[in-house]
Amino acid sequence: MFIVILMLIGADIANGRDIGVLNRELKWNKNYSAVSSRNQLDMDKSLVLIHVMKQEEHSTGGEYVLNYDDMNLDESLIGKYKDDVAHLEKDEDMERVNHSSLDSDRNTSYHQGSDDESSGDESSGDDDEMTSNEDDEKEENKDVEVVNVSVNTSQFVTQVEDEFLSFAVDISILARTDPFKNFNLTSPKLHTLMKALSPAILRVGGSGSSYTFFDLPKEHLDPAKLLPGSRILMKDDLLGLVELTEATGNRFLFDLNNALRLGTQWDPANGLEIFEFLAQMGKGRNIDWELGNEPEYDHHAGQRRLNTTEVASGLTELRDVINSYPNLSGCRIVGPDVADVTAGKYGYQVLETVASSAGSFLTAITFHQYYFEGDTANYTDYIDPSYCGSLVTTINTVYSAVANSTHPILPLWIGETSVSWHGGTPNVSDRYIGGFYWMEKLGLSARMGVKVVIRQTLYHSSYQMLDDDLNPNPDYWLSLLHKKLVGPRVLDVQLSGVTFSDWLKTVNQPINITGQKTTPTAPTTRVYAHCTLNGPTSSYPRGAVTLMAINFSPSTTKNLSLPSQWSSQAMDVYLLTPYKGDLLSPLVQLNSKVLGMVSDTELPPLIPDKLDTGKDWVLPPLSFGFLVVPHATAITCL
Repeated sequence: MFIVILMLIGADIANGRDIGVLNRELKWNKNYSAVSSRNQLDMDKSLVLIHVMKQEEHSTGGEYVLNYDDMNLDESLIGKYKDDVAHLEKDEDMERVNHSSLDSDRNTSYHQGSDDESSGDESSGDDDEMTSNEDDEKEENKDVEVVNVSVNTSQFVTQVEDEFLSFAVDISILARTDPFKNFNLTSPKLHTLMKALSPAILRVGGSGSSYTFFDLPKEHLDPAKLLPGSRILMKDDLLGLVELTEATGNRFLFDLNNALRLGTQWDPANGLEIFEFLAQMGKGRNIDWELGNEPEYDHHAGQRRLNTTEVASGLTELRDVINSYPNLSGCRIVGPDVADVTAGKYGYQVLETVASSAGSFLTAITFHQYYFEGDTANYTDYIDPSYCGSLVTTINTVYSAVANSTHPILPLWIGETSVSWHGGTPNVSDRYIGGFYWMEKLGLSARMGVKVVIRQTLYHSSYQMLDDDLNPNPDYWLSLLHKKLVGPRVLDVQLSGVTFSDWLKTVNQPINITGQKTTPTAPTTRVYAHCTLNGPTSSYPRGAVTLMAINFSPSTTKNLSLPSQWSSQAMDVYLLTPYKGDLLSPLVQLNSKVLGMVSDTELPPLIPDKLDTGKDWVLPPLSFGFLVVPHATAITCL
């Protein structure tokens, strides 16, 4: 059996299959992690397992069945493996969504990739089965909705920063513990992946910032501050992070320890050590700063929470210190990174006070936003469009707090965000299904005027964009396409005559995720528009327009009828779908082709499909993607 599998692998490589994608396929079958390195199976046994699983899957017509008797494995390993499969087994609804909704719409009216994985000779029995499935799929796909898309190309409504899509790593990376063993700051693979997302901001922060001290022996620190999780930021680590961002064309946003106090004032002594070291090394011009993280929670056990004036005065003290270092000229200070912005509560009051007291020098007001708790979320939450309303409410509330200050017009950054908090949902947040709300957040935040969105996290936890071996997860590829296609100017979109302001009133309505009709329902079609990115890295001319679209519906295909002035030209489609139609897959397809790194120093070409002139852009159920109109000649994009 092992020889057979090696022959299959050799055939894949000979046919041009990317070895990185192949390795990931061997580690993951559908959404199951049972054959990953985490199961402590050696490679030959993993290969046997993947072979057995594929054979069983094929013979049962797609149903996931394992024959443990054929594995010839240690009893203890078999027991462990059975537990893993039982833990990750999908329910009937997930099977319905995956196999009925998404697989059925892989062939749509625009041109698909020529090397679809279902191509090749099949036995007559398989042909009969495929014909039967196709008939069923046609029956299921008769639910089609035409959505008329109108884009105002005469003027843009707002403009975001070039670093709009940015990313973070938790400051616990400095602990050098096992979860970060592969996050080598000099790794060519990491440099390749980060450079492709530039320009961006790498934020290093989080709750651990209050337990992080720079280059000090622990015995010199106040024992009251040395709670579990305390760490020392070594000179080499700080320098490595700065040089990583320099080498990849990004900026470095560092979260200083705000728990160090002299009475009620922030104690800058440890910060001064950082600034002095940077001055000695001739570094600092690409570094931005923040002080503390989520002040409503940012205090040690037994210590009181800082009042709003103390939070604001700390930022002023930070500004005064930084101004004395020429190497830090041009840096930006942002804050206060609040999480709970509910009107009238502490976080809201912090926003008002900071905007008034520090608004004259702050580059942006920062806040955090998540939709729900990852620990308790179900996969269906990730495709439930009704959660969108919480982002609308949060952004509007922050605008309200700033408007009540003495500096009522300040840029907003979402300083930390993902779909769900507490590290995300295991085996969900870092899969294809996590992309719906990431795409939605990028589109809606920009349309509402947010200037920067910092994704938690680039690496580590269940919402990471890179896996433990630095292989890109689906949200990395989505982010890469956004970086390559979406420019800073945001355009207004109407869907079937509904204005954006009217649309906002409908986004917080409930929906039955099984696809049954409910009244009223949250909109399941989302479309956002930008001027296409132009410049040295763009292949598109000035005047081009990029659309971002999401179909949250589990059963309805959305035919996007595009503006008539574009009907005479071909357009470029970048449709992202999950590998083998599995919403919980760690692999994603661009126009039916699996994306994977060519090598540690090379990313694959992102090749669009052509949408023929006069055709609707067809979005299958539960899918998302980008469309570029190369010759839109939009006045505001020229």
